[in-house]
Amino acid sequence: MTETFDFDRLLALPRLSGLRLSPDGRRLVVAVGRPDPEGKKMRTALWQVDPAGVAPPRRLTRSAAGEAGGAAFLPDGSLLFASSRPDPDVKPDPDRTINGLWLLPPDGGEARLLVAPEGGVDGIAAARSAPVVGFGARIFPGAADLAADAEQGRARRDAGVGALLFEDDYPIRHWDHWLAPRRRRLFAATLPADPEAPMPPPRDVQPDAETPTFEETGMALAPDGSVLVAARHDASELPLIRKDLVAYDLATGAARVLTPGDAWYDAPAVSPDGRTVAAVRTTFGSPDEASRVTLVLIDLATGARRTLAADLDRWPEAPTWAADGSAVFFTADDGGHHPAFRVDLGDGRVTRLAAAGAFGDLCPTPDGSALFALCSTVGSPPRIVRLDARRAGQEPVELANSIPEGAIVAP
Repeated sequence: MTETFDFDRLLALPRLSGLRLSPDGRRLVVAVGRPDPEGKKMRTALWQVDPAGVAPPRRLTRSAAGEAGGAAFLPDGSLLFASSRPDPDVKPDPDRTINGLWLLPPDGGEARLLVAPEGGVDGIAAARSAPVVGFGARIFPGAADLAADAEQGRARRDAGVGALLFEDDYPIRHWDHWLAPRRRRLFAATLPADPEAPMPPPRDVQPDAETPTFEETGMALAPDGSVLVAARHDASELPLIRKDLVAYDLATGAARVLTPGDAWYDAPAVSPDGRTVAAVRTTFGSPDEASRVTLVLIDLATGARRTLAADLDRWPEAPTWAADGSAVFFTADDGGHHPAFRVDLGDGRVTRLAAAGAFGDLCPTPDGSALFALCSTVGSPPRIVRLDARRAGQEPVELANSIPEGAIVAP
C-alpha cells in the first residue's frame, strides 16, 4: 500500500543545492538538506556523486551544525565549504556560533578550519589554476583586519553591548537582517603548499567599504588567482544606488573600475583564459520604461564591452563559461520554465538546451560535451541531471545513483 503523500513526507524529501563539478570532471558535489533528528529544522551536508552514474553517492561531511552550502573546488580537488561546526582545536564556546571556512582534502579525511571571522564567512570563490580563495566576511567599521575585528567583538561582549549603532549608514536594513554593526567586506588569500600550515592573513580588497558596498554582490577570481572581480555598490548619489564591476589586483591592492556606472552589473564570471568577464547588466528603468537585462562580455584589460544575445527577450542569470571559453551558459525564465541556454561567442547563436524544467547550478564538463545541473519541476524536487552541451530542446537525463529520496513519490 502506498503511503499518503502528506506535508511530513514533503519535508522529508532531500533539498539539493550548490552543485559543483571537480576540475577533472570526475566528482560532483552537492549540498543536501534534510530535517534534523528532532524534525525542527533543516540540516545540510555535502555529498559526492559519480558523474558517470556508476558509483553510489557518498556523504562527505557530517556535523550537528550542518554546512552552509556554496562549496568550491580548488585545482587539486580540495573542497572549500562554509560551516558553523566548532573548531576541534580550541575549547568550544556554546554561546558563540561562527560560520567558518573549511577545507576538505581531495582524498577525503577530516576537514580543517582555514579561517573563522567573528562575523562569519559569506560567499566563497576559488581560482581555476591556483590555490587562491576569495570570501566575504562581515567586519566592524574601522577594523584593520580580522584580528582587530575579533578584538572589537570581544570588547562588545565583555561590556555587555548589544545595541546597533547607525551613524553614516544607509540603508540600515536589507530584507531580513540589519546592516550593522558589521559590514560585508571581501578577502583573498593564497593557501600554502603544506596542508598542515595555517592560511596566511587574507588581503582585504577594500578596507574602506561602506555599509552597502558588497551587500549581496557576486565575485569571481581570475584562473591564476591574480585578480578578484567583484560587483560593488555605489551609494554616493542617493537615492540612486549604482552597481559596477571592479577588478582588484591581489598583488598590489590596486582597484580598477571596469564599468561606466550606467547600469547595475553583477554575477561576474572570468573566462578560462583570464582575459574576459561575463556578467549580467540591468538597466535602471523608469516609470515609463522597464529595466532590460542582458549578458555582457567585458575585456579585463581595456574595459571594452560587448553585448551577448542582444535580441533575446529574456532576463539571463548566472553566466557560466564553457571550459574552452567558446560559449557561455546561462539560465532565464521562459514560458513558465527556467531552462538552460547556451550562447556561442563566435556567431552569437543562442540555443535553448532543455524543453522544460527549472535549472540551476550549471556545471559544464572539461571536455565540453555535457552540462550537469540541478533541475526541478512542478512534480519533482531538484535532481541532478545531464544535458548535451549543444543540442536544443532535449529532455534532461536524471543521473543514475544520485541522492536517494527514500522511496518518497509525489502523487
